[in-house]
Amino acid sequence: MPEVLVGGSSLRTPMRLDDFLALGETKHAEYYDGVCVMNPPTRQHERTVAVLRAEIEAACPAGYEVLTGWGWMTSSGRRFEPDIMVCDTDSPDDDILRTPAPLLVVEVSSPSTRSDDWGIKLSEYGHSGAGWYWLVDLEQREIVIMENVGDRFVERARSRGRLTPPGPVPAAIDAALLPRR
Repeated sequence: MPEVLVGGSSLRTPMRLDDFLALGETKHAEYYDGVCVMNPPTRQHERTVAVLRAEIEAACPAGYEVLTGWGWMTSSGRRFEPDIMVCDTDSPDDDILRTPAPLLVVEVSSPSTRSDDWGIKLSEYGHSGAGWYWLVDLEQREIVIMENVGDRFVERARSRGRLTPPGPVPAAIDAALLPRR
């Protein structure tokens, strides 16, 4: 573990949910399986999120909004902060999304989060009803598009170049043009 938490690294601190909630507003903090996870972003990560958000907003269906930096409490009570969520504008909660599940969840993967993005998040987002899951891998310069079918994600597209994802948010994205350092 690094002495100083820097962009692209990860700090995982075991704690009870009550202790996590007592932290108040935190930046880039998630809570699942009894662990508070903090992942400060790199500049490349933030640039990528900005590019993706702009493209997704341009293709966002009516009745939905594009949110970054907002949390989602999944059906099992785990708390995640996806990089981007496309949510129903009528979602009833203001502090954290509870219901309905997001139409789309996007994670920009880094070496410190890759195993969670492809592991617990893939499983939990699917089980909790997210309609679509996009994984953007900056190291591989690749975008993977998955659709939720029966509470599990099925890969629908994968590209290292330009693609218009299938599904309700047809945002034109080019993996080759995502921000670099």
